[in-house]
Amino acid sequence: MPDFYIIQINAGISCVSGQYTLISVVSPKNTKGEVNSERKVMIFVKCDAMEVK
Repeated sequence: MPDFYIIQINAGISCVSGQYTLISVVSPKNTKGEVNSERKVMIFVKCDAMEVK
């Protein structure tokens, strides 16, 4: 059975259409449940504004 690791971020942002925005940088936990400061997960989002017809 595979192990799954979930990182959940709750944020409100303002972004420019077509550009990436950095949301957060998170240090994941190791197998013992301790924060591993040697590893980083960078979370980006890209906003695309679309016209609704």
